[in-house]
Amino acid sequence: MAEQDYTFAFRRLDVISAALAKAPEMVNEELSRFFAWVLPHLTSEVVDRMPTAEGHLRRSVIGRTEVSPTGMLGIIGTPLDYALPVELGTKPHAVSESGILALAEWAKRKLPLGQAVSLKTGRPLKTPGIDEAALSAAHAIAWKIRHRGTQGAFMFRDAFIANRAMVLQQFDQTVDRIVKRLGSTA
Repeated sequence: MAEQDYTFAFRRLDVISAALAKAPEMVNEELSRFFAWVLPHLTSEVVDRMPTAEGHLRRSVIGRTEVSPTGMLGIIGTPLDYALPVELGTKPHAVSESGILALAEWAKRKLPLGQAVSLKTGRPLKTPGIDEAALSAAHAIAWKIRHRGTQGAFMFRDAFIANRAMVLQQFDQTVDRIVKRLGSTA
């Protein structure tokens, strides 16, 4: 499945390049500090916007830094293959029998199908007819997916848009610290 990229276009990269030539350890230290703030922040912003049933997708989102001789790259993503359809939505498509069964399990957890819930665990109790009601709901959802597709949650996009100004401001402050530290070491 293809990737979806949301990126920040940072200003003043020429300053960073010049500083790397003069004091690479100091620049790496400052950029590491920036990434140590931005990656967890954006990761939590994405997770907060993410729809959830069991929480597998939420738990799979990670932020990491890749360092190479040409620079640093911060990446926030997930290895789960269903993340992209959740992010972008889907065109109308058929739902397999295993997909319908998965939707029925989801319906038992998420839809008000008249089941009783355990006060101790919060999980639905076995109620006569609940499996049939969940399967009926799953077929209705599958029909809608076959005819209309699914809407995207856009949790990555919206997290990046909502935090763009703050991230760019923090990066500018990082560049300012680098310039200041270079001035004091020159």
